[in-house]
Amino acid sequence: MDMLQDLINKTLEVEQLKRERDNYNLGDLIKDLSKYPVDANIEIRPFNLYPVDFCSYRGYYSDLSIEYSSDGSNRLTCGELLKKAKECVGKTFVGYKGGDFTMTEHSVVWISNYGEITDAILTGVKDRFENGKWLELTWKIVEE
Repeated sequence: MDMLQDLINKTLEVEQLKRERDNYNLGDLIKDLSKYPVDANIEIRPFNLYPVDFCSYRGYYSDLSIEYSSDGSNRLTCGELLKKAKECVGKTFVGYKGGDFTMTEHSVVWISNYGEITDAILTGVKDRFENGKWLELTWKIVEE
């Protein structure tokens, strides 16, 4: 039984390392947000969603997710999102069905609220009007 569990754990670890290698991650987000004014607004388009916090992603508990609001309440500025992103490095989150998962700069970042699986993975930060006032979190759907 221990041998089977070891095999399962190793397989999950390899899959996580591959996701981290092939996708945008928390370190990339911190680096990108650092380029913009702290008071810049941030949106997730084209749905007019606004980032509000971070959580463990339900699809992969070892990954991070940006939670959002659709009504603009509790929306974060660039500086606030950057601060929260930096606080995620080394922070332990509880997975949706339990377990502790410590995030690193290599943690992949998704876009979904707690308990959701959206398959929307973060791909970057873009200055919508090239004036530093309105930023957009870019993303794509990952089909597995």
